[in-house]
Amino acid sequence: MTGNEEKKSRKRKGITAAELQSQLEADPAYVERVKQEEEDQAARAAAAAEEERPILADLKKVGIEVNSIWCMVNSKAKFIPALPYLVKHLGLPYSNTTRAGIARALAVPEAHFAWDFIAQLYVDEPETTDGSTNWAKEGLALALSAAATSAELTRVSALMSEQKHGPSRLYLVNALRRLDGVEVEAMLRRFSEDELFSAEIRAVSVAKAKRSRRR
Repeated sequence: MTGNEEKKSRKRKGITAAELQSQLEADPAYVERVKQEEEDQAARAAAAAEEERPILADLKKVGIEVNSIWCMVNSKAKFIPALPYLVKHLGLPYSNTTRAGIARALAVPEAHFAWDFIAQLYVDEPETTDGSTNWAKEGLALALSAAATSAELTRVSALMSEQKHGPSRLYLVNALRRLDGVEVEAMLRRFSEDELFSAEIRAVSVAKAKRSRRR
């Protein structure tokens, strides 16, 4: 294959990822854009760390030392002594991201003592009107579903029915996944026809059926 033929062949096949990266790095506008994005990301991380300082200071009082509240989210470690402090800070005017992290850290059954408080925060938290995600509201829904008991099912049902709470309501289905009983079965039937919940409800019903057969 001649040199020209090789060039034509490469053109037809397209350039490699390494070649594309090399071209981009030779573009001053691209380099500047990447630099700005990295600086913005570093600034956001620094601002988040500064905002979390009083929360982490409270956690340190009960022997819990973490670099961020997000270290506690979905962790297998038990942070039960931290829960009262997390509840305290959940009600304070932090950024949406920080409140989302606190709420998700509270998404454990042991946070049941604060269920009413979290439910009120969820109700008061406005849903976005521009189609974007309200991470704090989703976090609150996750906390409610993780801490709910059979005693809260009626209120969970009411919250799921309130369309003003938007797509965050979908996370409340997790309570139905964890709990059993006549009321749960009634709620699964009731919400199975709702477009928002139908797929998730179907998955929960299948999982419960399989679990029942194994007993």
